[in-house]
Amino acid sequence: MPRTRSASNKQAKRPLTEEEEAEQDVEKLKEMYNLSDSDEDASPYVERRHMRCRQKGTTIRSKERELIHCIVDACDQEAKQKCLVCPLRQATRRAALYTRVSERTIKRIREEAKLGIEWSEEDYGRP
Repeated sequence: MPRTRSASNKQAKRPLTEEEEAEQDVEKLKEMYNLSDSDEDASPYVERRHMRCRQKGTTIRSKERELIHCIVDACDQEAKQKCLVCPLRQATRRAALYTRVSERTIKRIREEAKLGIEWSEEDYGRP
């Protein structure tokens, strides 16, 4: 169900547009991470603050490189359009577009992660 404007607004209640919804999400992130309005673009700061990097000296496999390339392509496309391909609230759809796999695959991976299933190096082998 789409979000509606808060009661403090004097306008009639109507569903928010994707742009208004995205603005609200950014505001919530600013509040969550105590970012001031002086920060020009909040989202990169939020994402970088909690990002985990790989250990120095580890090899990036060809499958990982392909995945990174897919994500970079999707981000470049969004940069050219100056907007997101999908709204922030549709995380599964965005992940599927970025990684070029089906939404069902993303959902299955999420379910496995919830159950605590770990993926090993052997999972990368040939079938």
